[in-house]
Amino acid sequence: MGKDKTPSAASTSVETAPNSEQQAAVAAAIASFRGLGSLRLTFCDRSPNPYADETKSLIDIYVDDKGHEYWFDPTADRLVQVGPHAGRHQKALQVKSADRLPVARLRELALELAGKAVENFQTRRENLHPLEDNRKGQIYFFRWDDFSQPVKESEMPPFLQVALYADGRLASFTDTLRH
Repeated sequence: MGKDKTPSAASTSVETAPNSEQQAAVAAAIASFRGLGSLRLTFCDRSPNPYADETKSLIDIYVDDKGHEYWFDPTADRLVQVGPHAGRHQKALQVKSADRLPVARLRELALELAGKAVENFQTRRENLHPLEDNRKGQIYFFRWDDFSQPVKESEMPPFLQVALYADGRLASFTDTLRH
């Protein structure tokens, strides 16, 4: 694991791969979250969870054929992170003006994904600090920080972040909230 807390692509598996039934269940859960009918995933590795305080917490890392990487916590049975596959260099996506959604619609989509990821998100949302930003009008970030517990000076508070391309497609997702 590097300084950025990203499991390295060359990390060794701590345990054996999940069986085919478990992998199929993960694929179905992720496909449901993404709003896809089905999703073909390839298991890559099992690695320590960089967002967990406990060193025994593990994540299963999968990739799809579109270049997305998924971190799934098999113990908590939840998706932790989605983003571009670390080993794949993708060209930056440029969304055409005609395809851009209004920020209000992007916010609605982000809230829908947050609700899918965190069972009681609508209730918890009242106690989370919202942040919104965008990168050159191409990717919009919707983030909710949990400041309910003190954190060490060098640590970030638990958060949920949904990044969407301007046309509404998922760019990345990270959930470090403690459920």
